[in-house]
Amino acid sequence: MSKERRERGLAKWYEFEKLKFLREKLADRTDPVMKSEDYLTKQGRQVTPAIKVKSNSPSTPEKPPWLGNDSSISQFVREETQRTLNAYREQPSLVEEHFGIENAVLTGGYGHRQIFELVQNGADALWEGGYKGKILVRLTQKTLYCANEGSPIEEFGAKAILASHISSKRGEQIGHFGLGFKSVLAICDRPEFYSRSGSFGFERKKTAEKIKEIVPYAKQYPTLRCAYPLDINESINSDPNLYELAQWATTIVKLPLTHDKFSHISEEISDFPSEFMLFSPHVNSLIMENQIVGKAREINITENEGEIEIEENGKKELWRVFKTSINPSQISKLAREDADARWLDLKSLPLIWAVPLGTRRNLTGRFWAFFPTKTEMSLAGILNAPWKTNADRENLLAGPFNSELLQGAAELVSTNLRTISDVEDPAKHLDYLPARERDKKNDHDEMLSDLIYRAVSETMTQLNDSLHYR
Repeated sequence: MSKERRERGLAKWYEFEKLKFLREKLADRTDPVMKSEDYLTKQGRQVTPAIKVKSNSPSTPEKPPWLGNDSSISQFVREETQRTLNAYREQPSLVEEHFGIENAVLTGGYGHRQIFELVQNGADALWEGGYKGKILVRLTQKTLYCANEGSPIEEFGAKAILASHISSKRGEQIGHFGLGFKSVLAICDRPEFYSRSGSFGFERKKTAEKIKEIVPYAKQYPTLRCAYPLDINESINSDPNLYELAQWATTIVKLPLTHDKFSHISEEISDFPSEFMLFSPHVNSLIMENQIVGKAREINITENEGEIEIEENGKKELWRVFKTSINPSQISKLAREDADARWLDLKSLPLIWAVPLGTRRNLTGRFWAFFPTKTEMSLAGILNAPWKTNADRENLLAGPFNSELLQGAAELVSTNLRTISDVEDPAKHLDYLPARERDKKNDHDEMLSDLIYRAVSETMTQLNDSLHYR
């Protein structure tokens, strides 16, 4: 028997045993539960009550109960959906416009970024909650799940999912339910969103039929403009994975997969950069399970005496992280005009240089916009900042805003460069310096390198002057 067939057999056996165990557990359910008296009264019937579970992590508070489809979130998505349908009736051209926005997301760089988008939304929810917790991604033969322990969704977050170019990003959040969430349509026709504050889902076919009644001549119809409340109680009884995740999570995204379109998900899971944890200290554990191939990744971070250790499945790697910030009110007028408006409302723009302390220090560096871009740099490590990028956040753009961020980054590097060296290797920091002229990666790398060498030269001149006058 080939290795590939053996691995598939083990994966199927694992899935079968897990389903068997959870079904037995479902049959014997005795856990404390929550019920909505108002909902039961209005419906005139009994429903299987939802689960109320205490947190299993000492760093997270006790979680609220799972609310049913009588929650304020459920009511909001009903009203928002009706407002959208009314808008289509008044202005039918919106149907084509909204479909075009969704399609543009899928045909651009977002089309193969589902794991990035789901994980970053989970990280933002943890940041918003103000505590540390975990995120779990699980890929089965038929479904992709992403669960987190962060703050449950609010109305503004639901509105961001139902609209476009609206993000509930606040402060240092990466991108809470903005345009990127629409990337799930590349792999799923029926996204389901479960949160303890209220749950709802989308159905491509059902929505198309509703819109067609209003605009029968439209050729294509958007999917994520009309949402339908979901009953978590019914859903967990028919889905053992959802039941299991509901024991600890506050929010779960469930994506029943369109089987001819998700082959890249396994690759996304295996290639997801563990360095993401360096910039998301509120995520203390990231678990990524690929049950199709029977493999899992568990990534954890610990900090000790200024060094951060990333541990993945027993393998450890040390990093140093240097941080500074720029006050948006102090950047030039040209930079402000060039900047993405959402950054200008912040109190500060973060600039972070993450440095690997092991053998990886000689590898090519990269610019990150909270996730890796395709723009490389010859400076070792990762330079993370709210760079102005193209729409799918894969490449840095030229302009005065990024130029001023590069200036700040050069000062950050020159200030902290020598602290990387130690007694055993007093010249270690030289390995991290960017390349000279002929080895520049791109225009951004060339500008950064010039700024760093200029800043380092000024620092050395100041040092020599101070020694001369002693």
